[in-house]
Amino acid sequence: MDIVDELIQTRGYNAYRYHDVAEQVGIRTASIHYHIPTMADLGRVVIERYAAKLTELARQAEEGETDLRRVLPCYLDHYYEFADSASRICLCGALAGEYVALPEDMQELVAANFAEH
Repeated sequence: MDIVDELIQTRGYNAYRYHDVAEQVGIRTASIHYHIPTMADLGRVVIERYAAKLTELARQAEEGETDLRRVLPCYLDHYYEFADSASRICLCGALAGEYVALPEDMQELVAANFAEH
């Protein structure tokens, strides 16, 4: 999933294929299809994983802290990584650029992620 995440962030959702993932992982394409049958399924898994990570970061940032001036920098550290990168952007930001071309269920997950965060 890390590789799929990176491919979307660097190339875009519509610019990679199972072959790209299989090649980087060192497995056959059929092995990926066995576990995750469609590109839309793969996209959903990656978005759900990313959203869960952001939710956990927010929870950790807020844990035991009442001063929002201290919470916000902890939560934003994740996004600072992208600011320091010349080739990667936020996963949902990358997907937002292709929003109208995404399957409807992926659109809903991207929109829900933006609404929550």
